[in-house]
Amino acid sequence: MADARITLHPKMHHPKSIQLTETHWGYILSAGKDAAGGSAMSEAAMRFVGIVFVMTAYGVWLVPEALLAGNVVQLKAIMATALALGGAALYFLASHARVLETQVDTVAREIRLSRRVRDRKASVVRRIPFATVQSAFVRRDDGKPAELHLRIGPEDVVHVVSGLERELNLVHARFCRDLKSPQERMEMRLSVAQSMPTRAVRLRQVGRR
Repeated sequence: MADARITLHPKMHHPKSIQLTETHWGYILSAGKDAAGGSAMSEAAMRFVGIVFVMTAYGVWLVPEALLAGNVVQLKAIMATALALGGAALYFLASHARVLETQVDTVAREIRLSRRVRDRKASVVRRIPFATVQSAFVRRDDGKPAELHLRIGPEDVVHVVSGLERELNLVHARFCRDLKSPQERMEMRLSVAQSMPTRAVRLRQVGRR
C-alpha cells in the first residue's frame, strides 16, 4: 500500500510558499517563488552590469588620448583589462548562481543537502542518513518566515527550508512519518488497527446511554 502524499495545493500558493516537487524516489524541498524570483532578478542585474563593464572596456580605447595624461597606452590597457575582467567575473557568477534545495530520498533513506545551478544537475553538499536524525522541528520567529530544522546531534542542527508556518507544519508531519523505519510504520498501523474495534464498542455504549 502506497503512503499518502502531502501536496501543497497550487491555487492556494502564496509568494512565500514552499516548493515541493515529487520524484520517483521521494521529494525535493526548496524556497518559495519570492526567494527564487529575487534571486533571478539579482542574477539578471549582475549579468547586465557584467556586459556593461565589458562594453566599457572596449570603449576605453575610443577615448581621445588628449584627455589622458602620462603613458596613455599603458593607462588604457590597465583600465580596459580591469573592466573586462570585472565584467566577465560578474557574468560568470550570475550564470553559475546556485539554488539551495533539500532532497528527501525515501528509497535510499537519506536526506541530501544540494546546490543546483538553474536548469542543471544538483551537486550534493551533504548526505544525512535517516537513522542519524534525532528529531525534526519547526522554528517560529515573529516577523520572519518559519524554518524547518533537523537535529542530528547536540551541536548539529541542519536548516531544511523556510516558508509559511501552515505549510511547514504539513511538511513536518510528512518528515516525521518518512523518518520512521518500515518496521515502526507497520507497528503504528497495527496499533491503529487494533484500537479501532475498541473505539467502535465505546461509541456504541455511549449511543445506548
